[in-house]
Amino acid sequence: MPSIAAPAAVLVTGANGFIGQWVVLELLSRGYTVHGTVRTADKVATLSDLVARKSPEGKVRFKGFVVPDITAVRATPAAAPFMTCSAGLSSQDGAFDEAVQGVDGVIHLASPTSIHLEDPQAAIKPAVKGTTSILHSALKARTVKRMVIASSISAIASGSICPPRVYTEEDWNDRAVQVTENEGRNAPGLIKYEASKTLAERAAWEFMEKHRAGVCFDLCVINPSLVFGPMVDDTLPSPDALPVTPAMVYKALFARPSPAECTSACFNCVDVRDITEMFVKALETEEAGGERIVGNAQACTWDDWLLANEHLGLLPGLDRVTQHKAHEPRLPHPFFANDKSKRIFGITYKGVSDTLRDTVADFNVRGWLKHLEG
Repeated sequence: MPSIAAPAAVLVTGANGFIGQWVVLELLSRGYTVHGTVRTADKVATLSDLVARKSPEGKVRFKGFVVPDITAVRATPAAAPFMTCSAGLSSQDGAFDEAVQGVDGVIHLASPTSIHLEDPQAAIKPAVKGTTSILHSALKARTVKRMVIASSISAIASGSICPPRVYTEEDWNDRAVQVTENEGRNAPGLIKYEASKTLAERAAWEFMEKHRAGVCFDLCVINPSLVFGPMVDDTLPSPDALPVTPAMVYKALFARPSPAECTSACFNCVDVRDITEMFVKALETEEAGGERIVGNAQACTWDDWLLANEHLGLLPGLDRVTQHKAHEPRLPHPFFANDKSKRIFGITYKGVSDTLRDTVADFNVRGWLKHLEG
C-alpha cells in the first residue's frame, strides 16, 4: 500500500504521553493535520494548550478527541481460560470511530504500562483489546492507508528469562507468555507485562491476516527499547510527576539517595527523538508497510551514563565510576539489533552522551538538579 505525506491527516492515540507529545509536534512541524486522543476532556484542553505554546503555526491543524478509558477491566470468572491473542476481540469496537474519521494514517501509542497488577488478565486484556479496537475503527473508516502500532522489544525477548544473545524482528517473546500462563498471578509483574505486549502485537498481525480481503491499509509495528530523553511537557510540577521512563533516569542518576538497585543491570535504550522520527517515517516510507521494526540505539548500564557525565563535565555532584569498575567485563546480556531500522529509515541513533546532555539541560531548566551542581 502507498505511504502517506503531508498535508494528510494522522490520528495519534495516547497523544498526551511522553512519546505522543513528541510525535504530535513533529507531525505538525511537517505540515500534517493531527487528531490526538486522550482519555478526558481536561486532558484535551491541557494538550491543546501545550500544542498552542509549542507549535503556534500548527495549532489550527490539531484537534483533540476524548476516548473513554478502554483499559478498564471487569472481573473475569475464575475458570476463564488464559487469554490468547484473539484478533476478533476488542474492548469497545468503535471506541476510535469518531477520531479516525477522515484520517490517512494512524500512529497507535496508547497502551497500559503497569507491571504491578496481580491478575495477568488485568494487563493482557486491555493491551489486546486496545490494539484490536483501533484496528476495527480503521477498518470501518475506509480512509486509512497506513497503520503504525507501538509494540516493544518486550514482545521480542525478555532480558530476565531469555538467553543473552542478539535478537531481531524474527524473534517473539513466547517464553513470557508461557511463564505467565503457567504461573498466573505468581508470575513476576514484568513478565506479565511482557506477555501482554507479545499477545497484543500478535493480535494486530492476526487481525490483518483475518481481514486481509477487506482492509484498505497496511500495518507497520515499531518495537522500541526503553525510551529516554528530554520532554515536551513544560507543566510538570516536580520529578514525582515524571512519566515512567524519564522517572527511571531521574531515580537512577539524579535522586538522592541513589537507589542501590539501579547500578549494575544492563538494558537496551533509545532516544525519544529517534523513536519519534521512526514513527513518522513509518507513515511516510512505503517499504515500512507490512514490517516489524526494532527501535534501539544501544545496550548500556547506568555506569555508562555516569561516565558520560564525567566526559561531558555536566554535573559535578553525580556519582563517579571507579577505574576498576569502568573496566570490569560486562555480563552477557540481550541486544536488540537495529540494522533493519537503519536500512529502512536511515536512522542515525543518538548515543548515551547525547541523551544525557539534553536530559540534563531539560531538568536544569525545570530547577530539578540544583542539588547536583556543586
